[in-house]
Amino acid sequence: MTTMREHFAQNILSSSENLEDLCSACGESTTLGQWIGCDSCSRWYHSTCIGLIKKNIKVFVKKTWLCPVCK
Repeated sequence: MTTMREHFAQNILSSSENLEDLCSACGESTTLGQWIGCDSCSRWYHSTCIGLIKKNIKVFVKKTWLCPVCK
């Protein structure tokens, strides 16, 4: 059963658009608003999707930021 699920997942991912262009929280590809990328993996997020406000984003520019998955 696991092998079948992995096969389906690989098919879906290979036929999908570039997943790096999608917000890892909401799955949308809109370029509007602020984005923040995890310094440990390749996930990107809309700041609003993870609860960051504009003034807090500037703090993370100078620091390492880890996404909710990598924390």
